[in-house]
Amino acid sequence: MEATFTIPHAADRPVLLRYRAAHVERLRMILTIRGAARVGQELPPSVHEHLDAANAELAALEHDERIPFAVTCDALGLDAFQRGALAAIAAPHFDHDLRETIAHFWGQPTRRHVDAALLVGLSCDSTWERIARGEELREGSPLHTAGLVESSPVPSGHVASQLEHELSPTTRLLRLFEGVIGLEPRFRGIATLLPCELDAAVGVVEPARLREIALLVTSAHQALRGGGGVVLLAGPGGAGKLRLVQTLGALMRTSQLLVVEASQLPTDPLRLAKTIEALGHEAELLAARLVLRRVDAFCSEPRLAAHLRHALASSPFRVWTTSDLDPARVDAPNLADLTRLRISVALPDLALRRAAWRAELARSDRELADDQLDTLAADYPLSRSAIEAAVRMSGALTPLGAEVGSVLPRIAESQMLGQLGRFAKLSRSKTRIADVVLSDNTREQVDELLVALRRRRTVMERWGLAQRHAIGRGIVAMFNGPPGTGKTLTASAIANDIGMPLYRIDASAIVDSYVGETEKNLVRLFDEAASSRAALLFDEADSLFGKRIEAKDATDRYANTQINILLNLIEDYDGFVVLTTNLKGALDDAFLRRIIYKIVFERPEEEQLIALWDYHLPVSIARAPDVDLAALADEFDQLAGGDIKNAVLRATLGTGEDEPITQQVLRRAVVNELRANGNVVVG
Repeated sequence: MEATFTIPHAADRPVLLRYRAAHVERLRMILTIRGAARVGQELPPSVHEHLDAANAELAALEHDERIPFAVTCDALGLDAFQRGALAAIAAPHFDHDLRETIAHFWGQPTRRHVDAALLVGLSCDSTWERIARGEELREGSPLHTAGLVESSPVPSGHVASQLEHELSPTTRLLRLFEGVIGLEPRFRGIATLLPCELDAAVGVVEPARLREIALLVTSAHQALRGGGGVVLLAGPGGAGKLRLVQTLGALMRTSQLLVVEASQLPTDPLRLAKTIEALGHEAELLAARLVLRRVDAFCSEPRLAAHLRHALASSPFRVWTTSDLDPARVDAPNLADLTRLRISVALPDLALRRAAWRAELARSDRELADDQLDTLAADYPLSRSAIEAAVRMSGALTPLGAEVGSVLPRIAESQMLGQLGRFAKLSRSKTRIADVVLSDNTREQVDELLVALRRRRTVMERWGLAQRHAIGRGIVAMFNGPPGTGKTLTASAIANDIGMPLYRIDASAIVDSYVGETEKNLVRLFDEAASSRAALLFDEADSLFGKRIEAKDATDRYANTQINILLNLIEDYDGFVVLTTNLKGALDDAFLRRIIYKIVFERPEEEQLIALWDYHLPVSIARAPDVDLAALADEFDQLAGGDIKNAVLRATLGTGEDEPITQQVLRRAVVNELRANGNVVVG
């Protein structure tokens, strides 16, 4: 995003030149008239006619939105004298002859600048008293806080009075007369300008919800006549919070937003307060609304949250804030009292995603058939920002006018797969549940789980059980059993059957040694999983879901906090979560009570062992006539499916390409596998 914007129409350039020339002519005529009056000189009527024409031109353009200087003066609420003073300070920089006129007015060839004394000489009624007292020039006055004027004492042999200070236009003031409104240079590293647009929130909230939010914000502003942080929009990253602010700003007749990354703010309380105040003045100057983005990144510690609360409360400006964390969640206590009004923004549902796809395609002059839009919205539950990125990428990958229907699904899929890569690995297994060898009891429970997964939305939403029982719409299952009994394989097969990508959680990527980072990683994991419509697999879940313990010190309290956060996140997750463990007793009791589907995976009986041997030795592997799978199942009845898979791999890797696998090779591979696992095998 650009830190400046320029008056867009080429036709405005003549308007700017007329406006600037009128100010120069007005100042020249006033100097001429005042100078002549001082010496009693008579002037021709044409001088007054020129002054009247310049005043008429300026009056006609005084509030013209095509002129940045006029827009800025309106935003700052400057009166006629202040506007005239700024124009007088800037005008000599646009006209060399005007500088000569100023020198002639004072009778000093080197005095070509504008100072306070000159403004007194140009002013009428009691305005000179304001200047003489320094009201217009002191630090903190509108002309200074807006970054438009600089003053410095004129070199002389005595201490310069306030009236002898030279007044110089800043680059910002000169650029206003050139047609450019821009950020003050010191803010360009932390802030950007973003236009307000009525349709920016399409695909973020429904129209009825937008009207409700706008009414809430308007009421909050009316109730709180002062400043302070009034509004906080909270929700997952990419949900469209900033888009919603753009639309709310447009509804409130704000032309643009001054968006500041909160993480870039100073942490020192005094510097923070001054920065917030300076940014408020900057937003006022730009006729913009100040937005602090991702305040959760700044409020990582209670003291920082307290500093920001104090800075916002003492600021005379209304500040909007956004957060990727919901203040009501247990992992965001520092945000609870940050603002007066909190608005939750969720990831888009099916209807909103469809509207977002249509809006972004229309923005790029593309369109898709209704059935293609339905498929994109249903199969790729992306966040609002991810949808925008996908359409933008499609424009770069396909020529204008080309068919994008075949390109967008691939891009959308890559967007989904890329979001969880930091914390999890995508399962590449193509196994279906019909291929998994299970005992009759386990298969019955797995089939029940599959039915529940396919019917969960109907039961939870249409029948209202989610509201009645205060539970989420997702399903959590626990697979408990010895290693190698097919828990992970079954989870992959279930995900394939219901058409959901399965991600195996990498605990090492989530757990962080720094206080608070693990909780943030967990929140990001579930937010990104929700936007990717992913099933989550926590292998060896006891390492993350262990029992809470009596808090005897800070370490115990910290560990319990992580478990509490996990419990809340999993319970609220609108998807499928699988936990596998061979230590069920190590899991937290409260968590176990919340799991409906607890499926036990037992070691296979002889019939399942034969089926497992047959599955892992497909017809593509040549078998010698002496291979007897029933004999192997009978002799090695302690094997699990994982052991058999490893044994077959050992046997095939140790056999030549053209040689069939024999019973002796298979038996030796089993013995080696058992010994590798620490078992004592004779023979």
